[in-house]
Amino acid sequence: MTARNLSPMTMFERLAAEHRPVFAFKGRTARDVAAWKKKALPAVRATRGDRPAAVRPRPELVAEWEHDGLSKQRWLIDVGRHISAGFLVNRPKGLARGERRPALLCWHGHGQFGKEPVMGNNSSPELRASIESCNYNYGHQMAKAGFVTFAIDWMGKGDRDDSKKPHNRSHAGGRDWCDLLYLHATMLGTTPLALNVGQGMAA
Repeated sequence: MTARNLSPMTMFERLAAEHRPVFAFKGRTARDVAAWKKKALPAVRATRGDRPAAVRPRPELVAEWEHDGLSKQRWLIDVGRHISAGFLVNRPKGLARGERRPALLCWHGHGQFGKEPVMGNNSSPELRASIESCNYNYGHQMAKAGFVTFAIDWMGKGDRDDSKKPHNRSHAGGRDWCDLLYLHATMLGTTPLALNVGQGMAA
């Protein structure tokens, strides 16, 4: 019997070794970089998929409180067709009516708590550990420094983790939801990146 490969991962490794990127960079100068970027960027952007159409946010103030010298709010807003998101805002205390400050959209990473530790929620030992592990509450710290900061949960994390209440969906089987969301999005002609960017812009 001939030796054949039955491993999908080995297949992908061999295909990757043979692959030559269409926009492989072979230049040396800043001018080469500019020319390469001009040619490659439209194709890269096209891979993001369709960005969702804008919707009316219908903002609903859920809670308002003070924490560590900051004014904090929790909102619920619509960020796309059939989807809403919890939205946190941190403001320096004592802003005058109509006073404007630079605003920062604070992205959370891949942890289980989404936006909460980023925006300074230290209300449980687990949240405090998340903050302390990598100085993670930068949305809180930057508001203390004078900025207005805000954050939503990206799909699959925090309030929008389908395995948590009130969703209680179990078909991820303990896996990361990002993989499943990617499959669903690509079947509909888009990507989680395009959806998250669009929903972040809505925020």
